[in-house]
Amino acid sequence: MTTGPIVFLDVDGVLNSYDQLEESKRLRGMAPKHVAELARVLRETDAKVVVSSVWRFELNDDGSSRRGTRFRDELLEKGDDGRLVLKRIIGRTKDLWGKAPDKKSVRGFEIQTWREEHDHVGSFVIVDDDSDMGPLKPRLVKTDNALGLTRKEGDEMIRRLRGES
Repeated sequence: MTTGPIVFLDVDGVLNSYDQLEESKRLRGMAPKHVAELARVLRETDAKVVVSSVWRFELNDDGSSRRGTRFRDELLEKGDDGRLVLKRIIGRTKDLWGKAPDKKSVRGFEIQTWREEHDHVGSFVIVDDDSDMGPLKPRLVKTDNALGLTRKEGDEMIRRLRGES
């Protein structure tokens, strides 16, 4: 059984954003300000992380990062905040594209499957710039992919993880 608050994390449009493209000329990386905001949420809620992004394929099933992957390296480059995020990762969702009953809610199906397989009880939020969550859409804190994870979404995540919706 898995207990405690969990953040189901997308990366593109959450930890990177189009405003970052102007700053760094590289969209695929993670912006320090977005990683810092996620770290703030994790510190204030003691939440763990399950990666639901396509970046999950750079992780092992238990959430440990493979050495030499861009996912791991990007977070390590962000100092203490990135190391905290890495420490809090406890897993990744499976790729269930071919098994989802509805192609418009694949991500939500993958998240719900993870929760069932791990007997998760506790609060959770999904932070993503897409809405393919199906019945889990009320758990979504949606980011604007032009801005990434901001303080506004971080505060909303904290409220929900604490059950203060």
